[in-house]
Amino acid sequence: MAYVSQTAWIQKGSIQENILFGSVMDPVWYREVLETCCLVKDLEILPFGDLTEIGERGANLSGGQKQRIQLARALYRNADVYFLDDPFSAVDAQTATSLFNEYVMRALSAKTVLLVTHQVDFLLAFDSVLLMFAGEIVEAGTYDQLLASSRKFQDLVNAHNNTVGYEMDISSSSNGRTMASKEVIENVHVKEEPIMANGEQLIKQEERETGDTGFKPYLQYLRHHKGFLYFTLAILFHVVFIIGQAIQSYWLASEIQSSQRHYYASAKELMRINGTTKSSVASQLAESIAGSMTIRAFGVEDLFFLKNMNLIDANASPDFYNFSANEWLIQRLEILCAIVLSFSALSMTLIPLGSSASGLIGMALSYGLSLNVFLVLSVKYQGFLSNDVVSVERLEQYMHIPSEAPEVIEANRPPHNWPCVGKVDIRNLKVRYRPNAPLVLHGISCIFEGGSKIGIVGRTGSGKTTFISAFFRLVEPEDGEIVIDNVNICEIGLHDLRSHLGIIPQDPTLFGGSVRYNIDPLEQHSDSEIWEVWFNFYHIILQ
Repeated sequence: MAYVSQTAWIQKGSIQENILFGSVMDPVWYREVLETCCLVKDLEILPFGDLTEIGERGANLSGGQKQRIQLARALYRNADVYFLDDPFSAVDAQTATSLFNEYVMRALSAKTVLLVTHQVDFLLAFDSVLLMFAGEIVEAGTYDQLLASSRKFQDLVNAHNNTVGYEMDISSSSNGRTMASKEVIENVHVKEEPIMANGEQLIKQEERETGDTGFKPYLQYLRHHKGFLYFTLAILFHVVFIIGQAIQSYWLASEIQSSQRHYYASAKELMRINGTTKSSVASQLAESIAGSMTIRAFGVEDLFFLKNMNLIDANASPDFYNFSANEWLIQRLEILCAIVLSFSALSMTLIPLGSSASGLIGMALSYGLSLNVFLVLSVKYQGFLSNDVVSVERLEQYMHIPSEAPEVIEANRPPHNWPCVGKVDIRNLKVRYRPNAPLVLHGISCIFEGGSKIGIVGRTGSGKTTFISAFFRLVEPEDGEIVIDNVNICEIGLHDLRSHLGIIPQDPTLFGGSVRYNIDPLEQHSDSEIWEVWFNFYHIILQ
């Protein structure tokens, strides 16, 4: 059995791993699957082809590319029964038709296919059609039978035909406006390229410090919340506490320092490795939870359980070695203290001090035993502190990640009714995802008049989503500017910009809570206003 969900689920790893999904590689069948799912051209523009690493949930792939990858994963499984939950919703009409013909009609011609779809054009090719309403199957039969006998099915088909007719009217009317559009749009140049340069993966490995960083993390920790004041008070109280303690011999101190130096060399690196491997365990667990339905449908629970156990083992290994290093340090210190105490006791035995000195000898041995415990505990906790301060290093890395632009720039705020006309002037817009990466948008220049409706088309991965993201400054432009109603959006605060624009994203996001909270999460509108919007939307759906 194979399953394709409506929302594409992609796990972290290479494209080939996502398609094979634990199956054995068959080069001939694998190539045929890529061609059937229209993935050959996409793989050719990626730096490593199907071995290109993709981020969590396929963050660096377009919606259509993710959908076609999970279609390829299901087809490569070569199952007997296929459950397809509206798999063509994230691709354009031309790609959807090509996939339906090549994927469903040709590649799955001998398979049992259960397709959930709202595109009634595809229903003519199926042996049986089930019409659902209010959670129940109300009609069943062939396409022609339902079209002749079912009023609800006729309404569904007529609504779809009306939509197609409306699109054809728009297409015919747009021919008369072609010359006017050419005068408005000055120059559009978007070149489809891979996100990264050749020879470099699309995702960046998590960074970690190397070597001994000295006192830097300690100073970073003490700079927060009067750390130097509290640290100074702690030192003063500690100095008062340890006044009168005997100074350790130079030999003992040098041996302890040598032990610590060897211990720190390994223990710090082990703690850093533990931090990076722990994030892999959390990431794989989140992936598995998000794709639990797909994993169960393919029956690969054991594969993911084994992968999770391997990651846990990789994360537990540094803990075991760190524990071994701690035990080695404690044993070495105890041996040193035992040597000092034994030498002292032997000297007291050989030197004739007389019977009156027995009390002094007992006190000296008692202090020697307490020295053993004190020395081991102090060095042990100092080692724990040195290991745990690695967490400060990792926190400092996250604290110094470059933040977005300010929310509000008081000296340059747009009018309250901005934008009032909606004219958009894009001038030589260039966008790249990070420094030293190639440009994704190459100098786009165009003008959208206020109140006009602009359609942006192109194959998956051509830069459409990046173009829309530039309006919200999710990615800051490398060069050029976007001017809306004579206001350069790069010169105002992010709150002023994003609160005046609206977007319907490709992947919808819902918050936990009521429907009212999802409609108005900032609670800026009354109940009557929300009900008015809701009824207007309901009438639009009915029409």
